[in-house]
Amino acid sequence: MGYVTIGKGVSVHRADCPNVAYMSATPERILQASWADSDTASHAVDVEIEALDRSGLLQDVMGVCAEFKTSASSVTARVKRESALISLTLQISNLDHLHRVLAKLRTLRDVRNVYRVTKREARASG
Repeated sequence: MGYVTIGKGVSVHRADCPNVAYMSATPERILQASWADSDTASHAVDVEIEALDRSGLLQDVMGVCAEFKTSASSVTARVKRESALISLTLQISNLDHLHRVLAKLRTLRDVRNVYRVTKREARASG
């Protein structure tokens, strides 16, 4: 069940949680909650790949996405001198899925670095 807190959003508790007894005093703040089906839920995750530019690099990156059944909602590739920077927004189902995709991307020929971009990092570089 969900409970609307003051100033902290909604906290989620199991129905057998001892805190549920305290929540009963304010039933107007109690919400029904359930977990989304993990097979269908996905989250947008920004990823960047730094690599030596070469023919077929972007094709290899997209091949990894296809191998892991990972949709890319945004792809930007930039080349400066002989270095490539590929920015992707991937639809990721869970943390394990993300780790598997990143690990496979790191094995691609000429890839130097693969990392998740957080909002804080994006603001600092933008």
